[in-house]
Amino acid sequence: MNLLKKVKGIIFLIRPDISIAVGMCVLVGEILALGNIPTIKEALLGFFTAFFISASAMIVNDFFDLEVDKINAPHRPLPMKILSKNELILLAIVTTLTGFITAAFLGLIPLGVSVVIWLIGFLYNYKLKETGLPGNMMVSTTVAGTFIFGGSAVGAPLKGILLTFSAMAFLFNLGSEIAMDAMDVEGDVKRKISTLAIVFGKNIALIISSVLYIGFILISFIPYAMGWVDQNYLIIVSLIDIGLLYFVGRLLKSKTASEGRKRVRQLYYLVIFLLIAFIIGVIQI
Repeated sequence: MNLLKKVKGIIFLIRPDISIAVGMCVLVGEILALGNIPTIKEALLGFFTAFFISASAMIVNDFFDLEVDKINAPHRPLPMKILSKNELILLAIVTTLTGFITAAFLGLIPLGVSVVIWLIGFLYNYKLKETGLPGNMMVSTTVAGTFIFGGSAVGAPLKGILLTFSAMAFLFNLGSEIAMDAMDVEGDVKRKISTLAIVFGKNIALIISSVLYIGFILISFIPYAMGWVDQNYLIIVSLIDIGLLYFVGRLLKSKTASEGRKRVRQLYYLVIFLLIAFIIGVIQI
């Protein structure tokens, strides 16, 4: 039973939904850079690099957030003592090294990009989370970097469409980070984190978050306007954007922290659906 609890704890720690979504961002980055389907090697190595680097960041986050999680999320494996600090350190080392090894098989540039992304994530978790907005921007930079990594994995990291998707990812994740901070004020006060919600209030933070989501929606039409994608993309992204507007409205009206977190998760699921639809669309072509 203890072993089963530890396995469940590990699965919870690595946030499979988020880590898989990060891996899909890399796949989309590869597709965007190539304008076609990547090789199986490029696809698998790119996906697993992103998955394990993301998993490592999630584990490190829980390690440094122990005191805050005792208030904000006492159900997590570390506060509940399902896993020990030493076990978390071991997991972080294993996932990090696995991510670097898979990146190395793609080449030196992808390895370098993955190391930079990992370093930003580690520094954020270690110390810079307390900076509030700058810390939020660091996390969003790592998310935006997944598309650049995907491009580097196939030898074309700086194409216009890649940079557009990176900007979309940055705005969306920054909006989500600010919204989640608005739901975690009590614990963040304990850790003395100067989030926008603490400095300006929850309502202002949610308004700023909503503006960033709207920025994502506006930028999402650039690929079609530039002729980089066809009408199928326009149809899919239009439906997703309508859903985003709906859940952003619900987020602004959320009464409790748990309801607000639920709305942010729903927003993430919509974007994951967009990534899946994009990948399936390219594969069918």
